[in-house]
Amino acid sequence: MAKRTKYEFTSSFLNTYKEVEVIGEGGNSTVFKVIDDENKEYALKLLNKKIDKENKKRYKNEINYCLKSNHENIMNVIDNGIFELNNEKYMFYVMPIYYENLRNMMTRKISNEDKLKYFNQILEGIKYFHNGKNYHRDIKPENILFDKAKNIIVVADFGISHFNENELYTVVETKAGSRMANFQYAAPEQKEKNAIVDHRADIYALGLILNELFTGHIPVGTSYKKIGNVAPEYSFLDEVVEKMIKQDKNDRPKDIETVQYEINSRIELEKINDEIKRLRKIEIKESDEKDILIIDPPKLINISYDEYENRLKFKLNHPINNDWISCIKSSSRSSIMGYDVDSFRFEYEYASVLLPVRNLGYAQNITDYFKQWIDKANAKYPILIKNRRNIEKLNKEKAMKEEIEKKEKITKILSDIKF
Repeated sequence: MAKRTKYEFTSSFLNTYKEVEVIGEGGNSTVFKVIDDENKEYALKLLNKKIDKENKKRYKNEINYCLKSNHENIMNVIDNGIFELNNEKYMFYVMPIYYENLRNMMTRKISNEDKLKYFNQILEGIKYFHNGKNYHRDIKPENILFDKAKNIIVVADFGISHFNENELYTVVETKAGSRMANFQYAAPEQKEKNAIVDHRADIYALGLILNELFTGHIPVGTSYKKIGNVAPEYSFLDEVVEKMIKQDKNDRPKDIETVQYEINSRIELEKINDEIKRLRKIEIKESDEKDILIIDPPKLINISYDEYENRLKFKLNHPINNDWISCIKSSSRSSIMGYDVDSFRFEYEYASVLLPVRNLGYAQNITDYFKQWIDKANAKYPILIKNRRNIEKLNKEKAMKEEIEKKEKITKILSDIKF
């Protein structure tokens, strides 16, 4: 069989796109990798002429919508045109090329944090779409594309979407019982004859995808593999999935904002609960004693006389602090010849008192008194420090208890809010 010549497409804007290779084929279309005149790569989707009028109209609506869309999580159509082959005309459109979709992404390792981030990007795209009074009706991993360069998710394939009249290029009547392309991710009402399908069918599909993102399994029935089974720290998402895939669409979240609220509020609740657990585990213990003035109480190790300043100087084995000084001053009221503890000057490990040479005869008596004062201060100082520590510990415990009570109150209020 002869190899065909690669196609060349000219758009309605007279841009030329040369086929590089076929990268995808479906019942309604073929997708080509193409390059333009500047050798930039794009994807070109060529419509199969054999499809019926209804699908042609849907294709026009998809092109029209994606040409106008400027949301980063919605696929953007860059160009479009008519391709003629063997006297037959085929519609096509040009879009950025994406080398990966969500199905591919789920086969490789993605952190749970990124899974939630990417899912929120899907929600942002669908929320934008829904806010225009449109709904997709064919959400599945294959229709969710990944822009690796920008690290963003893009929702694509709006071929069977319902568009608001303001977005319509041409009116399409959805026939009763028309089969949607997506049955694995279809909501129950999409499988029922004459049932009304709206944006809540998208919410159902998104619930299936959220569960599949984490577990690799699409929920079926009530005994499906849940997120909590594989990622316990994200088990709070199971409640969200359960709401999104309710059989009755009236029991599902009413819009994407509600889905985001359901997720974000549970994330906040989980953070608060984790903090409560952490606080409850904290036990305020007395640390090993590190205060050198308690471990090795001050004692007199040397006496000298500074004849220039006329000061009798006592050297202690450690520098002393203000608390120890307050202890020696508050517990030593005795004096000799007018020399009491208030007459002393304390600096680092030194204590000194002004003592003229003529009064040096009192040096021994002053020394004896000073040693008594040291003993009293050494007895009082540990009591002062430990009492202070006990007060600090009680204050910390009280503050922690108040913090736990506050967080528990916030948790209860948030969990009771109906959005």
